[in-house]
Amino acid sequence: MPERGRHTVTLQELRRRLRLPVIVAPMFLVSGPEMVIAASKAGVIGAFPSINARSAEEFESWLERIVRETDEGLKAWRDVWSAGHGVGLIDDVPSVAELLDRLEAEYCAARVSLAARCGS
Repeated sequence: MPERGRHTVTLQELRRRLRLPVIVAPMFLVSGPEMVIAASKAGVIGAFPSINARSAEEFESWLERIVRETDEGLKAWRDVWSAGHGVGLIDDVPSVAELLDRLEAEYCAARVSLAARCGS
């Protein structure tokens, strides 16, 4: 067996120590099939926001590619974390003006609530 470095752990030790799953978070305009595939091959869950695929056809091709390229050779990692992939579904993309209005309303409501709790 090769000599273990100070920060290298065996698969058995990793299984024993792991308490939480590791997820490569879906990032707008950054995450795509390449990142999801690389994450799965590294043994962690990869995800992308559905809106990154600009059409239904592209979304379908991304899913097919991810499944095809992560289906083989990852069984050992899947035993540890069930590494796979996920899709963040975004169904509301407000305009900047709508977002600012919503944030202002939430801020004002929070100030009123805080003032009521503090007796101001």
